[in-house]
Amino acid sequence: MKKTAYILFAAGLALFTTLLAYNGLGDISSALKVAGWGLIWVTLFHIMPLIIDAVAWRYLFPVDACPPFLAMIRARWMGEAINGLLPV
Repeated sequence: MKKTAYILFAAGLALFTTLLAYNGLGDISSALKVAGWGLIWVTLFHIMPLIIDAVAWRYLFPVDACPPFLAMIRARWMGEAINGLLPV
């Protein structure tokens, strides 16, 4: 499983680098400069509900079978990503 994960990580990194090169790093950096510090505030504003949702989901599990906090954060993050990309 780890070998597959490393291969998929390398493929994703290569795809990300290719997309950066294709779209132009200068264009992307100028768009981030236009967004400025507001982008950080939007990210922080989005992280808070994510954390609160993860804590709330942990309460639905029995105490002896409660998953770790970081696992719940990861599950919520993946759920939001799937919800944002797919019509589910």
